[in-house]
Amino acid sequence: MELRHLRYFVAVAEEENIRRAAKRLHIVQPALSRQMHQMEEEMECVLFDRLPRGIRLNAAGKAFLGSAREILGRTDEAVAHARRVAQGEAGQLHIGFIESASWFGAFPKSIQQYRVRYPNVSLDLRPMFSTAQFKAIVAGGLDAGFCYTFEALPEGCQALLLRMDTVVLAVPRRYGWKKRGDVRLEDLKTEAFVGLSRSIAPAYVDRIVSTTYASGLSPNIVQEAIDERTLLSLVSAGIGVGFCNSANEGRKPKLVDLVPVIDLDLKLPLCFIWKQSSSSAALSAFRSIVSRHQDMDRQT
Repeated sequence: MELRHLRYFVAVAEEENIRRAAKRLHIVQPALSRQMHQMEEEMECVLFDRLPRGIRLNAAGKAFLGSAREILGRTDEAVAHARRVAQGEAGQLHIGFIESASWFGAFPKSIQQYRVRYPNVSLDLRPMFSTAQFKAIVAGGLDAGFCYTFEALPEGCQALLLRMDTVVLAVPRRYGWKKRGDVRLEDLKTEAFVGLSRSIAPAYVDRIVSTTYASGLSPNIVQEAIDERTLLSLVSAGIGVGFCNSANEGRKPKLVDLVPVIDLDLKLPLCFIWKQSSSSAALSAFRSIVSRHQDMDRQT
């Protein structure tokens, strides 16, 4: 039995007349009568009482009508949902993000706008370090991510540059370095450092280390931090100074200052990353919204 048979049956049951039902279905009357007889034979029960004028559902037919309508209704809903998914108006997106991306700029603005425009698409937002996002996007665990690109993109991935952060020095406020003026790497040779653990961001840490070493500075790391939030907390406690992302300016502890180091020119490109082969219409719509905030974010 096919779905069209159910539609034929419902039309006949509602019209209680083969001729009117055939006209409603845009098929010839003999063909419709034949379909109803074949349907009853397949089900091994009679569904209609044949009257001198028209037909009428019997008890079996009435019982079957409710189920037929339910099946057709659920089928129509499934078709409509599939169409919405195909058009990017429904479904689910799994989006990764590095914490500093969420504080301002393209990430929060895009999320807010997307939720308003596509309320039927569920957004699964996952805080993850950049390297973990790369792996998840390639493996299919994420549709896209907001992350820093310190290394070559994985094969098959594309990136949209959102803004360019920089590496600055976090120092205890009591040092007074905010008013000091120029700070150079050579000024830091006697300072104790709080370092970021290489295990969470190897490319980022390696770039800082290689740049400072090339300038003759071998930081005296007295404590490692598992993330930049912890690093800033340790700096606030007076453990030492530490290199961090300039995006922390609005989130740092009150007892910490962020100061530029004039001979440390390290750019941190924050990008939106996705797999080029993705056919998700929802992702395409989301990417379009992100791109509208790109230039604004790059000026932040």
